[in-house]
Amino acid sequence: MIKGGLKTAGRALQWAQNIFGVNLTKDNPISLTLYSSNLPYWLPSFQGSGTPNRRPDARALLYGLHTNHSRESILLALLESFAFWLRLNFESITSISGIAADKVISIGGANQNKTMQTFKASLLNKTLHVPKAPEASALGAALLAALGGGIVKSYREAVELNRYPTDLCKPDLRIKKIIEKRYKEGFIPLRDTIIEIYKN
Repeated sequence: MIKGGLKTAGRALQWAQNIFGVNLTKDNPISLTLYSSNLPYWLPSFQGSGTPNRRPDARALLYGLHTNHSRESILLALLESFAFWLRLNFESITSISGIAADKVISIGGANQNKTMQTFKASLLNKTLHVPKAPEASALGAALLAALGGGIVKSYREAVELNRYPTDLCKPDLRIKKIIEKRYKEGFIPLRDTIIEIYKN
């Protein structure tokens, strides 16, 4: 198993929710009509940088802010940054394993946000499968407990106990064109520059 991630995504969204007085963790999307190439950039290392370049001393950065940016611009950029980080990990995992994922299952409370789903699907150019279970880890633990306790006799039977439906989120062609360019020409150079600063 190869595991990567940015462990503070949920906490960062909770922070943004508290600061800006909005709900980003539920089905409360920010309009994607506001998404453009002129947004600021976030490096979302609120509690250190996650994989593939772990830097416990890294901190979050908001770059490129100007007076024309609104609260929604800042929040869209934050949601976008988690798609950037996911793409970065996908590329690293593919490089290490030589295997490209053909299916993406997106779980967890933060991933219920439709705007974040669209960013991720568009940047990965893959359909996201999003189970509507609010606490997927707890659900998985409960299903394993059902197997261990003899309530079910196989993993397959345990999975059949899951009654949560799965939503599909497809790439948005307009978003894909913008986010791909921002990832390659903005996020990656910014991240590489900041990594060099932390090395000193």
